[in-house]
Amino acid sequence: MADSSGRTSTGNPRGVTLSEAAARSLEAEIATVTSAEDLRRVAEPAIAAFGMRSANYHYLPPLGGHRDDKVRAYSSTHSVEALTAYLKRGLFRSNPFVAQSLQETRPFTRIDPELVDPAKDRRARAIYDEMLATHPFGWVGIPVFGPGGRDGTYLLGCGEGNENMRACDAVALARLQSVCQAIHLKFCALVVSSLDPTPKLTPRELDVLGWVARGKSNSDIAGILHISPHGVDAHLRRIYSKLGVFDRLSATLRGLGSGILFSKRV
Repeated sequence: MADSSGRTSTGNPRGVTLSEAAARSLEAEIATVTSAEDLRRVAEPAIAAFGMRSANYHYLPPLGGHRDDKVRAYSSTHSVEALTAYLKRGLFRSNPFVAQSLQETRPFTRIDPELVDPAKDRRARAIYDEMLATHPFGWVGIPVFGPGGRDGTYLLGCGEGNENMRACDAVALARLQSVCQAIHLKFCALVVSSLDPTPKLTPRELDVLGWVARGKSNSDIAGILHISPHGVDAHLRRIYSKLGVFDRLSATLRGLGSGILFSKRV
């Protein structure tokens, strides 16, 4: 179990032993679900098969996402009422497990001590202490990644006899992350399918928006694209209308969050 200095737990890591074939079978089953409720019913035993006794999950929406701007969460250790209050109060912003996950690409079993320093954020420390109390046999954090910046994080509570995730076979942890990733990608797909269609910009509008995202002025963009400043302004008005925004910064964020802007255009 991690303590305030960031040390991890000790024990016997015998719980995480799922074979590669079994993990792939779970991922295939996850891919067939068609609703969030069905996904939950499949996800819970899938995670439990790795020796995990509890699961907490955060879906982190893309910055600027159109109609997809709310953090969503699931917890097997907290009531719906408690989880709703947690989200409504924005406590996820102080959650040190979420903050640590955003710095990771692989499973982790320690928290940066600065993230739980009560002098810096008392709420973060309170969340940390509560999570340790509800995960008596240790925990493992799993970062997951989705399309268009739709990332997420799992905090999984270890079952008895599966305390030392640090000493666990790296291959087994990779399988656990793979299954969590499959669950997250399916949830992302369900979220995206419920959203309005992504606004369609013309190639020229995408060019203009890409240069706006780089901080170029209308006159700069006009020179780069060999069009008049009035033409740039007209393109921007159409971009604002299509994206439902009113300024350059919001247009940039909406373009990134909607997945219509990417590195080659920015």
